[in-house]
Amino acid sequence: MAALMFSIALAVLATARLIDKATGAALVAFSFGITGEHGPTLALLLGAVFAAVGCVASASRLLTR
Repeated sequence: MAALMFSIALAVLATARLIDKATGAALVAFSFGITGEHGPTLALLLGAVFAAVGCVASASRLLTR
C-alpha cells in the first residue's frame, strides 16, 4: 500500500512540474507575442513577479506555524 501511495505522489509531482513548464513556456511566448522586441524584458518581469508571489506564499506558510 505504501508503494502505491508513493507512486501516486510521484505521478502528481511529475504532472505538476509538466504543467508548470508548459505554463511558463506559454507565458514567455505570450510576452514575445504582445511586446515584440521587449518580450525578454516582459518575460523576466513576469518571472520575477511569480517568484515574489511564491516567496510571500512560502513565508506566510512558515509564519503561521
